[in-house]
Amino acid sequence: MNIFLQSPNFLETVAAEIEKNNTAACQLTAGLSALDAELPGSGWMGGELGVADITGACAFGFTQSVLGDLVETSRYPNLGAFCARAEALPAFRAAPPEDGATASAIGD
Repeated sequence: MNIFLQSPNFLETVAAEIEKNNTAACQLTAGLSALDAELPGSGWMGGELGVADITGACAFGFTQSVLGDLVETSRYPNLGAFCARAEALPAFRAAPPEDGATASAIGD
């Protein structure tokens, strides 16, 4: 698990900041909107799966699971479909977001 998420107040702090600081919410939704508009309708950002694709899928997955109550993720259908493609890959399925996933599971 990410060390920042282990902080007992991390998620509450992020949620409180987004609710109180409209700028953070605006930046987040503007970034998600831009990414949703620019993602390819199929395949990957650079043609082949790369770090940007993995980062985008993980970031949106985090947003859905942690900030889903504050951010209407259904407003980003292209981003949702993109993440579903990434999460369907064997490497993603071998490394679930729960604690205990190890790098060795990816190589199996």
